[in-house]
Amino acid sequence: MIARPDARPSPPERSRAPRRALAIAAALGGVALGACSDAGDDASPAPDPDGGAVIPAHDAAGEPDAAPADAGADAAPKLCSDQGFCHSELPPNQHLRGVWGDGQGVVWAVSLEGNILRWDGAAWKVHTRRVVDDEGMFSVWGAGPTDVWVASSAGLLHGTGATSATIVFEPVDLPGDASIPIRSVWGTGPSDVWAAGGVESFAEWPPRFTGRLVHWTGAIDDGGAGWTLDDASNDGVAFRAVFGSVTSGVWVHGSSAGELGDVSARVLRRAAGSSAWTEITVPADPGGGWRPEPQEFTAAALSSDASLWLSGQTGNFDRARWHGRTSTGGATFDWTFTRQFFWDRPAYAFWGLGPDATWAVGESGLVARWDGAAWTQAVIRVSEVPVGESFWAIWGTSDDDFWIVGDEIALHKTTQGKP
Repeated sequence: MIARPDARPSPPERSRAPRRALAIAAALGGVALGACSDAGDDASPAPDPDGGAVIPAHDAAGEPDAAPADAGADAAPKLCSDQGFCHSELPPNQHLRGVWGDGQGVVWAVSLEGNILRWDGAAWKVHTRRVVDDEGMFSVWGAGPTDVWVASSAGLLHGTGATSATIVFEPVDLPGDASIPIRSVWGTGPSDVWAAGGVESFAEWPPRFTGRLVHWTGAIDDGGAGWTLDDASNDGVAFRAVFGSVTSGVWVHGSSAGELGDVSARVLRRAAGSSAWTEITVPADPGGGWRPEPQEFTAAALSSDASLWLSGQTGNFDRARWHGRTSTGGATFDWTFTRQFFWDRPAYAFWGLGPDATWAVGESGLVARWDGAAWTQAVIRVSEVPVGESFWAIWGTSDDDFWIVGDEIALHKTTQGKP
């Protein structure tokens, strides 16, 4: 069996590796501008194992708008791409890993540098700096405008206040092994919040994978059970993310290690109204090989209750995407497997509001949309310079109103003509 190499970083830290050659910093206060390309066809993996032909960057991005002849040297820089991806200015040196908005104009983002940032409708500002020393932030989710949760290397933070501008974030005392970082937080409401994390250690043999999955059901004084440690924490899964919906239930994904050091990607689901977890069988590469089963997932999300997307690699170290469709509420899935070339950029996050309107964001400027038949790279550049920064998170309210954040970059897809 093949174990994942020790040097391979997990998704939240991977951006600290050297960027690709196209990662070029541009103007607008450090915002990288432009667009790279990626396209794929989920429907026909056999004849074209990468999922579709790669579109050259020049063709995918199109031509930037020409400046008027009399624009002059002092013309304002273009902020939004031809498809409405508007570049916003961030405080310097912020590698963003999570984003969430309250639906009323305020957007929150968190960074590996340990900062919590707030978009007030006009600008990004650092709202909270390093609650704990050496703390990196990975995920943010809110149950309401003044009820915000943040997952971090030091555990979970809860932010409350009279208004979003006055929210104060405090550490939360969680059950379970406090040395295990919390990498993801999600919920359906103020009394239904899930937080998950894990550690993947190759310092011993066999590798040691440990997980921590906790559930908030409301304060005990209000009739809830407070925070409880879920039994799935004992299954040897190092959790990377928790997600779901009111109707489909709670989903988690991560990795586990076998006695021979082989690493396997795992997806578990707890159906709505159930207290038991079910293992989701994700198919192997039909092309075979030494170990065609999924080894790790770099992204996982529901684009609807009938559509599950996964991105990652197999035990053969082949990059791949899996698309599961269900007509049984998640009990069973029909899967499409798409193998990718090594130069195809991996996705680090999916988001969508329907099976035929899904977005994938990831490495080196990957921002692609699935229309039910093929992936098409979006036009995100606003100058001749391609966007080379990687994107790690996406959140929104509609197909024309969402935020994408990543390494020193934050884009707002909007029809307003400004961030």
